[in-house]
Formats: sequence, structure tokens, C-alpha cells
Amino acid sequence: MQRISSVGDRHLMGRRIDSPDEDKGRIGVDAKVRLVDICKSFPGVKALDQADLELRRGEIHALVGENGAGKSTLIKILAGLYRKDSGQILVDGSETDILNPQHAQAVGFGFIHQELAIVPELSIAENMWMGSRMPVGRLRLIGWKKTRNVAKAQSARLNLHRDPATHINHLKTAEKWLVAIGRALIHDVELLVLDEPTVALDSVEVANLFRILRDLRACGKTILYISHRLEEVFEIADRVTVMKDGMTVACRDIDDVSEDELISLMLGGRPPKPLGQRSSQAMDSGEPLLSVRNLTRCGVVRGVNLDLFRGEILGIGGLVGSGRTELLEVLFGSAPKSAGEILVEGRPLRLRSPGDALRERFAMLPEDRRGQALFLEAPITQNISLANLARIHCGKRIPLLSARKEVGLARKFIDELAIATTGPRQLVKFLSGGNQQKVVLARWLATDAGIFLLDEPTVGIDVGAKQEVYALMRKLAEQGAGVILVSSDFSELVLACDRVVVMREGTLVKELVGGEISEEHILEACYRTRSGDNSHEGE
Repeated sequence: MQRISSVGDRHLMGRRIDSPDEDKGRIGVDAKVRLVDICKSFPGVKALDQADLELRRGEIHALVGENGAGKSTLIKILAGLYRKDSGQILVDGSETDILNPQHAQAVGFGFIHQELAIVPELSIAENMWMGSRMPVGRLRLIGWKKTRNVAKAQSARLNLHRDPATHINHLKTAEKWLVAIGRALIHDVELLVLDEPTVALDSVEVANLFRILRDLRACGKTILYISHRLEEVFEIADRVTVMKDGMTVACRDIDDVSEDELISLMLGGRPPKPLGQRSSQAMDSGEPLLSVRNLTRCGVVRGVNLDLFRGEILGIGGLVGSGRTELLEVLFGSAPKSAGEILVEGRPLRLRSPGDALRERFAMLPEDRRGQALFLEAPITQNISLANLARIHCGKRIPLLSARKEVGLARKFIDELAIATTGPRQLVKFLSGGNQQKVVLARWLATDAGIFLLDEPTVGIDVGAKQEVYALMRKLAEQGAGVILVSSDFSELVLACDRVVVMREGTLVKELVGGEISEEHILEACYRTRSGDNSHEGE
């Protein structure tokens, strides 16, 4: 069995093996933080099974694995949000038990989660100083001049060109991430943990973030970088640790592992599921399933013309703010149109609400599944039955819902979609991101919808879950549905779609079919000036 270069190598492909004696002398050399044999269980679930993680001073270390692999639980133990059941945490070689988030901050740990801990009503300076003792001036009042000067200095270091008195609710998503990093710098953290930091960033913003992380590494800081985007892992990380089923299965220098090997480790050696063939006949199948003519929504969607055919996966590319999400919101009746027409099989629709869209067999997966699609404190049963109350009714004469039918419906889709759960009554908040996404998909599959509007359906889910989502989209298309996929991941559009259109500033600027569909062509359409554009705009 091949030996890997860290304490984490005692787990390989889900099986624990003994560390070679010759490695014991160098394990932990230059280690800032080590987690050794960490175990954590919840009712009915063993989340961590003797997991290991070694983070060295002055490195960017990536942590990868499928949803449910144990990454989040491990990080929450490091953050003091969970207490480990057993194992050791060593900081600078000394055993430390992280008691709570305040203790984690005191030992020099900083965490930036996907749901940023910022207060929109406060200024940049106030958010950066949150959790720290703010400078005190005369009469023991806050020294606002020093507070803002320090925030201004950190902003300049981060390329955040904003007045520190600016309120957070006026910032773009990328700027909010910079504020969160600025807070960590004010706290003078030694270990900075970032969880999926690039989900809502464009390529320029990602490049700026990576520059900042490399600068922090050069200053001796330790960075733990969690991402499902493997291309980013290979661009930014020095080493990578892979987790599966609550165990550490490998730790490799990034130069010693390929993307295929990393995926194989994450999937436990099982091959990715086949995606099926692109549909070459969809556009030749006659009348469009869905047509959009001169669709306008004040300020964000401008004169869009679009057709979706049965059996087709249509991708919509574009940068953040290009109007992709806003277009889907109009199509689902959750936002009003200012002008234009929406037609299904040539029949004009008047969509005044999501209820109208639901009756016309539309289904919508919003980008923010946790905030807009799921009831996290409710069980799987209720989340699936939400749009399917007619199917679980006791009968016309009894105005009640049948718990038996509700559980039966949930079990059907738990089996069909392979939702990893302890049972249909498990609360959705305890599911991994990929399984939460499957619950939302199950809700709409149960409605027998014919038009699926998917907004960033694979954000925050692992490689295996992504493959399952792609395969499900292809299956829906093969069954005669029409699928619209909005994605910021251009490689995803190339992989999954039969046809791709690109939006910029609320308009359609390019259509790509067949061999034209490539990341380079999508990116070019996103940035190309109008004067040099051979676009389909206004068609």
C-alpha cells in the first residue's frame, strides 16, 4: 500500500492502517495545529471516526471530501462549536481542548463560513472590529478615529477601496468576504479557516482573494481552505487532506496528486456515474416547450428572447449580476415582468405568483436553498410534501393530511435519489448540503413538473453529489422535460448542457451550440465589449 506523507495517511480508502515507524519522528514537525484520532457521534450517526488533520505553519492546506464526509464537524470542533468525544487537539505542540468559540479566538483561530457573520446595518469598521476590544479614547468612549484608521489600513491591504464608514449592506458579496478577512487580520489570527469562499465570486474577485491568501502565507499564517472546486485546490493549496465517511483517507502534497486520484479518494474508488448523452434532437422536435419574447424586468432583465425545447438542458452563463437569477425569478412568478411574453407550447401565460407557475408545471431550485427552499427545522417528510399536499390528502370528505401518505412519499424519493438519512422524519438541518439539495429536487419531482429552473444547483455540494445532479438532469430531459441550468461554473455548463446562452447586463449576448460550447467561448462572451460582439442580443 502506498505511503502518504502525513499523520493523515493512517487512513487509506476508508481503512485505518498503522503509521510506519520511520514516519513517527517527523510527524508534527512545523505543525501549527494537529487533530489526532478525533471522534464525534450524534444520535444514530458517527460523524467522525478517529479523524486526523495536520496544519503546518505558513501553508495553505485544502480540505476536501463528499458532503457528509465529516469536514464540517471537524471544523466545528476546531471552532469550539462542538466538543469532541475523544482524541487530541494540539496547538504549537501543546494539547488544547477548545471549549467554545471565544476560546478558539483566544488561541488564534479565525473562521469565515459560507454564511458570513456580518451585520448589514453596521459599517465596515464596526464589522471588522466585531469581537475585539475597540480602541478607547477620552472619557473611556470608543476612539472612532483610530477604529476607522485601522479598518482603512486593513481595507487597503485587501484591495477593498471603500470608506470604512460605509454600511455593509452597500457592499458586493466579494467585498463582504474581504471585510470578514479584515476582521481576522485585526484579531491577528494564526490559523484562518475559509469555507467555500468563492461560491459567489467572479474570476477577478477569486484572483484577488488568492493574492491575499498567498500574502498571508508569506507572513507565516496558516490557511485551511475548504472547497468543492478542485481546480481552485490545485491552484492555491500546498497540501490537501481528503476525508470520507468521517475518516481521514489521505494527505498529499498538491504536486504529488492528480485531479483523477483526488476524485477517486473522495469517492472511495467508485467511478463517477455516467451522465448520459447530449440531446442532439431537442431543437428539431418542433414547437418550443417554453418561449420568452422581449422579456423585461426593470433594471435587471432587458428584452430577453429565449426558447427551451423538450428533452433539452439549456445552460445560462454569465457573471454575478448579469441577470440570470432575476430571469428565473420572472419565469417562476416570484418577480414581476415589466414587459414581454412567456409562452408554454405557444400558449401565453400570466404568472403572477409561484402558485401560478406551479399550476403550469414549473419547478424552481433557488440558489439559496437554505434561505429560500428549505425549512431546516422541519423533517424531510414536510419539506417534500410542501408542494404536493393534494397527493397526501386523506380524501375529499376529510380535510386532513395523511401522515402515512406523507411518509410513503418521502420514502419513495429517499430511495430513488439515495438521500443519506436516518429516516424520513430526520430534520433537514442535519443533512449534508448535497442531501439537502436532493430533498428540494424530490419536492419538485413529486409534482410531475415539466419545466425545471435550476439556479446554481451544485453550489456547495461534493463531486459525487454533483455527478448525481447531472445524471438526474439528463434523466429528466430524456423523459421529455425541459431544464434550464444557471451556473457560475463554466466547466459545468460545458459538461451538462445541450445548448448555452450567455447573459451580460440583463441581456442575452451569445448562443453556443455543439462544438461551440467551451469555457473559453463562455468567458469571452461574458467580458467582450458590445462593439466587438457577434451576439444574438435582441433576437
